[in-house]
Amino acid sequence: MTNAKGNSARWACIGMAVMLSWAAWRASPDAGTARGSVAQATGLEEQAMQLFDQGRYIDAIPVLQAILHNDPRNRTANILLSFALARQGLIEPAIAQTRRALDLFSTNVKLQLLLAGLLVLQEATRPEAIQRFEAVLRKDPQHPSALLGLAENERNRGNFFPSIQYFTQLADRFPDDARYQVRIAQNYAAFGQLSLSLEFFKKAYGLSPTNVDAVRSLAILNDVLDRPQEAVRYYRELVALFPTDVWAQLALRMGEESLAEPRLPILVEEMREIPLQAYLNGMATHSDLLKLREAQIDRTRWRSTVRFLPNFFVSPSSSSTRGARDTTFDTNTSTFNFSLSWSIPDLLFDPYSIQLKGMKADLENVRSNLALDVTATYYQRLIEIDSYRQAQHALALDPQNMQLRQNKRALKFRITNLSERLRVLTGMP
Repeated sequence: MTNAKGNSARWACIGMAVMLSWAAWRASPDAGTARGSVAQATGLEEQAMQLFDQGRYIDAIPVLQAILHNDPRNRTANILLSFALARQGLIEPAIAQTRRALDLFSTNVKLQLLLAGLLVLQEATRPEAIQRFEAVLRKDPQHPSALLGLAENERNRGNFFPSIQYFTQLADRFPDDARYQVRIAQNYAAFGQLSLSLEFFKKAYGLSPTNVDAVRSLAILNDVLDRPQEAVRYYRELVALFPTDVWAQLALRMGEESLAEPRLPILVEEMREIPLQAYLNGMATHSDLLKLREAQIDRTRWRSTVRFLPNFFVSPSSSSTRGARDTTFDTNTSTFNFSLSWSIPDLLFDPYSIQLKGMKADLENVRSNLALDVTATYYQRLIEIDSYRQAQHALALDPQNMQLRQNKRALKFRITNLSERLRVLTGMP
């Protein structure tokens, strides 16, 4: 099936080349002869240039072929025809014409880059394209078109990091051009580095606030990264740029609705950075259940200690003296009686020792169960965070997928619940 499709495409290109040759033959001043004058050639060149400047490449092709029919070595016609065929998407005829032109003008850098750009579109000819790009760079290490060709080639093949390196060179050479910042940001987004992607889209937006790719991507990424206020801001700018864009209007409405949703306590990237031991340490400080059990043990230990103290009693007493005629006088109304006593059984046996052992064992059991609970909750949240980040990545690449949006929302609620449980158990988000 693949071979059949390839053959069909090849025959379509050949058929198109034959049709173009026939049109050029019909467009020549005298079919079958080569008697066009210099004045006629100059007029055709001007006509071809006008058509090319107007973007009417399909109309310029037969005119250019008519010029080459009379003057095969015409420099302008060879170059323009190569670009016109490429602009029309006629890859095979464009490659053939560009090779013919390079045979005549081998030092023409534009033709070399055009041929490399055409060859890079086909898997079989891609190595030759890379060699041609690199050959240009050997003469001019900062040639923008060669760097751009290699950068786009790596990007299309999924080699995003080498593509970023090439685009970074272009961005350094042209610091005011937002397009290269956009490409770097798109590469970072393609392999899931959404935070870095956001930074470079912001740079592109700073250079060109009306850059559509930057505005749209900033709106989508802020929406995906749960920054609804920023997302709504850029969605509004997008609607201002395209008032009739239905998708932008729907995205703005969804962004405004997301403002009312509960937000995560901290960013998921920050959640992943908190180690498990930090939660286990926080559990000992913030767990109300552990605090209650430890307080009970302290009270029981205090009772076990005070049993060694004597019982201390103070009671007031009064003395009186009988006088003459049986008269009674109070001699000391401020006298107190003191008595100290020990409980012999308490001195010989600690009634709280068994209770303390049981309470300590119970405390360790509670601490162990809490540690298991914290650990299970921590790792479950990590799993949900990984799923959430995958949903973010997928949604950044396909922002109109409502099923992905619903899945991401459900994951956010689960992460929020798990974070709240960890907060209650350990005091940390």
